[in-house]
Amino acid sequence: MALIEQALRRGESVLVDNTNPGIQDRLPLIALGRVFGARTVGYRFVAGLSECLRRNALRQGRARVPDVAIYATARKLEHPLGAERFDAIFRVRLIEGGFEVEPEPRLCLREKHYVA
Repeated sequence: MALIEQALRRGESVLVDNTNPGIQDRLPLIALGRVFGARTVGYRFVAGLSECLRRNALRQGRARVPDVAIYATARKLEHPLGAERFDAIFRVRLIEGGFEVEPEPRLCLREKHYVA
């Protein structure tokens, strides 16, 4: 959080590349962004447990995480909601060779509009 705050204080963009599966995991990040007037964007990955396990099995070395970590994260997963006050939420689908990203048509309460 301290590194994120330092970057925001300098006016830099910040990407939190971490699995924050629950609302309570994300709230402090969103609140910190609000303090500095940052635009907050959530990404909802649409992938079943079996697909996540299959893709993880293809990873090598440190990139591969223990299967138990995937199961544990799946149990805690709460998809991003407009009530969390994201400025935008995007849906990410796994496709062959990469990802497809599109706006999630959910209400984002901060701006009181739909992202579509």
